[in-house]
Amino acid sequence: LDGTFHKANPATLEIMGYSEADLLGMKVIDMVHPDDRERTRREHQKQATYGASIDFENRCLCKDGSVKWLSWRATFDPVEGVSYATARDITDSKRIQLELRQQQELYTALVTNTADVIMQFDREHRHTYVNPPVLSSLQIRPEDFIGKTHKEMGFPEELCEIWEDAIERVFITGKPYSTFFDAVNANGPVRIDWNVFPGLVVNGEVQEVFTVSRDITQHMNIENELRKM
Repeated sequence: LDGTFHKANPATLEIMGYSEADLLGMKVIDMVHPDDRERTRREHQKQATYGASIDFENRCLCKDGSVKWLSWRATFDPVEGVSYATARDITDSKRIQLELRQQQELYTALVTNTADVIMQFDREHRHTYVNPPVLSSLQIRPEDFIGKTHKEMGFPEELCEIWEDAIERVFITGKPYSTFFDAVNANGPVRIDWNVFPGLVVNGEVQEVFTVSRDITQHMNIENELRKM
């Protein structure tokens, strides 16, 4: 009940870097990272009360000072007064989770704060994501697009044909496509630089397509004025 090691298999010694002599008589809590000790104590108490711990995760200190994430499963035997526990080293998966979370946060920040309108489409050309700048550009809330096609949103038919042809081309070929088109948004006539590219690919088939729309009207006007000059 006090968490003292009685036995440890060779894998424990290899993962944590301790010898069997080091561990015998040592308490588990002394191996736990200081920031996780209170959580671990509460888990030990729960284990003694309810008889088991399932997928409890904490950080443990190796003999060389390095830190490893472990996922524990333990069963308390009240007759013997001991716990039988297995621990899986999940350090790499935790690192990958952290990297993915950081990438997701970066992606979210970029997509949310850009002035470009970014949309995501499923295989039926329905909107599955639209970023916030669409509100200032088209005066339509992002959530109003979700689950609908361009035609269902009431956009001009000639533009819908351009968009649908391009999106379908990317679904079929798996290759990015770019074009320009003229439209009217909340600020009047605009020239749009439109880029379409594949997203998730499963077994060689594109499952989603992204589009990035950039208003280049001002840029085109400046070019025209320079050309006149």
